[in-house]
Amino acid sequence: MTELTSTLHPWHKQAYADLQQLTTRLPHAILLHAPYAMDLDNLAISWINYLLCENKIGACGHCHACQLLLDGSHPDFYRVRLDENDDKKTIGVDKVREVVTFLSVSTHIKLF
Repeated sequence: MTELTSTLHPWHKQAYADLQQLTTRLPHAILLHAPYAMDLDNLAISWINYLLCENKIGACGHCHACQLLLDGSHPDFYRVRLDENDDKKTIGVDKVREVVTFLSVSTHIKLF
């Protein structure tokens, strides 16, 4: 499968359970930040799979939403990453502008 499939690390289980509780009242945006060694990508991807999967089992790989995620074309998912070639370890202004534009559009697929 692609990089949007992950297995939850044991040290993420409590944070994952906390994030699942947010689905009853989902905030507009969530920013996850931790030291690099915590592998927050894994936690974030696991939660995104849970949120967007139509079967609510994580990444079933069969529903329409999971297929879009696996293809990297889900219209409600936007991933921001640091440039690997950038020594500054910052997110550039252009990327922030792209995020703001993306967030100004409503969802395309009904989540709940």
